[in-house]
Amino acid sequence: MCVDDVILRGLWEDWVELHQAAEASEAVRDAILQVCESHVGDPYNQRYLFWFKNVQAGF
Repeated sequence: MCVDDVILRGLWEDWVELHQAAEASEAVRDAILQVCESHVGDPYNQRYLFWFKNVQAGF
């Protein structure tokens, strides 16, 4: 699954895997930020805002 699919349609287990991958890899963190940047202004896309803020804060 790609980052966008995991954030939008992933289950809890998928989110855990993405979180672990993001902790281990700067490339994954950069991919999350890139995917989320275009969605953070939409109040109906809270999942993207959650991931964007958490990656920025360093988890």
